[in-house]
Amino acid sequence: MVPPTTYFASHPEYYALVNGKRQATQLCLSNDNVLRIVTESLRKAIADNPDAMYWSVSQEDGGGFCSCDKCRGINAAEGGTQGSLISFVNRVAARFPQQNITTLAYEQTVHPPKNIKPAANVYVMLSTIAVYRQEPIATTASAAGFREDLKGWSDKTPNIFIWDYTTQFTNYLAPFPDYANLQPNLQYFAKNGVKGVFSQGSGATHSDMAVFNSFIQAKLLWQQDADYAALSKSFFTDNFGAAGPHIAAYVDALLKGVQSSKTRLDIYGGTNAAYLQPALLDQYSTHLDQAEKAAANNVYLQDRVYEARLPLEYVVLQQSRFYGTEKYGYLVPQGNAYVVNPKWPERVKRFTELAKKAGVTELSEGGLTPDAYAKEWAEIFAKKWLNSVAFGAKVSLQFPYSEDYPAKGERTLTDGLTGGLDFSTNWLYFYGQDMVATIDLGQSKNIKTIQAGFLQDARHYIFAPVSVTVETSADGRTFKPAARQDLPAAAEEDYTAAIRNITLQTPATGIRYIRVTAKCLPAMPGWRGVDKKVGLCCDEITVL
Repeated sequence: MVPPTTYFASHPEYYALVNGKRQATQLCLSNDNVLRIVTESLRKAIADNPDAMYWSVSQEDGGGFCSCDKCRGINAAEGGTQGSLISFVNRVAARFPQQNITTLAYEQTVHPPKNIKPAANVYVMLSTIAVYRQEPIATTASAAGFREDLKGWSDKTPNIFIWDYTTQFTNYLAPFPDYANLQPNLQYFAKNGVKGVFSQGSGATHSDMAVFNSFIQAKLLWQQDADYAALSKSFFTDNFGAAGPHIAAYVDALLKGVQSSKTRLDIYGGTNAAYLQPALLDQYSTHLDQAEKAAANNVYLQDRVYEARLPLEYVVLQQSRFYGTEKYGYLVPQGNAYVVNPKWPERVKRFTELAKKAGVTELSEGGLTPDAYAKEWAEIFAKKWLNSVAFGAKVSLQFPYSEDYPAKGERTLTDGLTGGLDFSTNWLYFYGQDMVATIDLGQSKNIKTIQAGFLQDARHYIFAPVSVTVETSADGRTFKPAARQDLPAAAEEDYTAAIRNITLQTPATGIRYIRVTAKCLPAMPGWRGVDKKVGLCCDEITVL
């Protein structure tokens, strides 16, 4: 509504004051000219779209809210940035009494303000983003804060919408068995006075059980107390014919797999979760094998069964990157090295073809197309496996890695595998702190170079380190500086995911211990907001 490309250069005061500097992260909601421009923009939009029922006047995604004296004063009185937001939205709503104005209660604005109430024509759209999905929202511990916020907002306004999430955004195709919780969640919303739900799935791209998900949600949004079992049975029969009972058994096995493995179902999870361990994948695959047989020569049913199988095939491919040289990996031994399993290129090719046929346009939120995914694999296949002196070496860390994205733990840095653009696979993730890793080569060796890879993914708050320093030691007690490299900071508004590979010349003899220190960016860049700690990800430390 107030595009930075139009106004920021001439009127930086329209935008948030962040750490003493105006940034185009959010608007300055206490600025009267901002109110004027938003009002003019909205008035034109309404005139151009007279049949629209709701109008969103909401914050930008991410942090970086204004801390000018006026905004800070309102927020202090109201308990957070929701204060200046609701105050501003109410002023906009007053100028459009005949319109329904929606605004997000999301991340930094999720809590209700202490005193201000939304105007009568303002609808608060409360986000469930912090909730894990393995249990119903009404009972899961992860939703305790959400339940409290819902009650708090409900005490202030009867106009509550929900922004819900029903997919894994880091891997759209990964099986995401939240199916059985769709009904209790919608029943809980309705019971607590929620007037509408926006359910965010994978959008236009095909994802795990996409048609089933859409069908069930459409039915339950209409009638929350409909017979879920009967709806599911009718869908599997109508959509999969003779293969229907086996697809139903597959879905049921996924649900049981989540419960038996006590997996935390995270919308930003990975493909190595406990319910996706290889032994369980084999069980799931058995049901799909039976479904394929039941589909017989019916090409339409076969295509639908293949679509249902795509998520498992995707997981197998992703896990093969994780396992690498181990069982289930894409590499096989050849002498003292490892080479690509000769079956893998054809497997990737077939997956790519079936994915495109099924309507997959991207594999993650803002992520790769199937063709780009195939290209990424082609680069992996073409890359010669390096027989690092540190392959399999013991690693000790000064600071702990993130428990949310553990990869292989310390072994991630010496498992002989490099990471791709998915931060949840083959990256050791440090949250808001440096990586200080000491590698024990086991015995004295001569070294020439050290290579390391770091991820740059501003969308997920991950930034390359500001510097990387290498020290070496013969005894593990006395370390000598060997090399250092400073890395340039990310350009402003650069959300392109990329891998920063570095190579340091470290010629030395009689070395047993190598200490690598990657200095984490001390604070989130102003353009990305200051409300989260910086993530630092390293995939592999290769010693040659």
